[in-house]
Amino acid sequence: MHRRIGYKTNEMFKAKYGRDLDDTSARSVQGFLVLADAINRAGSTEAVKIEKAWRETDLKPEQLII
Repeated sequence: MHRRIGYKTNEMFKAKYGRDLDDTSARSVQGFLVLADAINRAGSTEAVKIEKAWRETDLKPEQLII
């Protein structure tokens, strides 16, 4: 994840809805991206494997989109 993704996501949102993402929406997008990353790293759709990958997530400030 990277702030560029945040800018691009906001551009697409603004083009469709005519306004910027608000704090809650941006945090929801961030959470979705973290979950998608955990599923990819788990290499499985098994809940236990996804949870393990999710718990191993270590986001740095520069990786946040907001």
